[in-house]
Amino acid sequence: MENLLIIQKKTSKILKLFLGIGLLLFLFVRCSKNNDEFENGLIKFEKYFSKKELDTFKNNQEETAYITIKEGKNKSYESFFRNDSIGKKISYFFQKNRIEDFSFMTDIMLICLHRKYHEKPYKLDELIEEKKWEYNDFYYCEKKRKEKAQYLFNLFKLKDTLHLIQPIKEGHIFDINCPNTFINKNDEELINLSGIIVDKEVILDSLYFTCRIKLINLSIKKFYPMDRNETITVGDTMTVNLNNVFFDYSKHRNFMFSY
Repeated sequence: MENLLIIQKKTSKILKLFLGIGLLLFLFVRCSKNNDEFENGLIKFEKYFSKKELDTFKNNQEETAYITIKEGKNKSYESFFRNDSIGKKISYFFQKNRIEDFSFMTDIMLICLHRKYHEKPYKLDELIEEKKWEYNDFYYCEKKRKEKAQYLFNLFKLKDTLHLIQPIKEGHIFDINCPNTFINKNDEELINLSGIIVDKEVILDSLYFTCRIKLINLSIKKFYPMDRNETITVGDTMTVNLNNVFFDYSKHRNFMFSY
């Protein structure tokens, strides 16, 4: 009986050893398959850009290269993740890692492609974790700003006055986008403007809340607004996106927001 127990224990150890080896082989094969699919995905994804774009991309710094090459390419990279057979698998891989936006998927792909050109390790797990935080911050910010914009859209009435602080660069005013709640003061000039609401509109199925304002005060002589090519000055009208503006709280004490 004692010998039988010893044999059973040895058999159990051997069985566990084989199971452990089997699991390691399974994980190895699975990881190899994932790596091959990602490499094939990079090769396919690379074809969505011209040689000239890729040459410039390769010679730029990683921190800015992936941002610059994305300009004007929205449809291209969306097509990769939506329609390409490998692209769909890559998209599913990112979705399993809680990254669902094509733009953030593209960031990771481009950073890895840049590192491939320079023979650097991808560090894919670290990239995914980093972009996951950015992705969550972005959508949390978008959600909170939409809630704020809807509140302000209902709060403000026609003929009310808005007092705003907006960034401007080389004469062009632009919105303050997520995930940053404000702007880099070293890169852009800040201007103050005030305007009377002459119209309000909700666009894209309640995604954006906008107001048309007639400018009554401006801290500079003129600027180029986002919705038109000619310059605008006091007395002109412009569209204000309540989702992406920063209010001058010294003049708007009836509400305050931390986002």
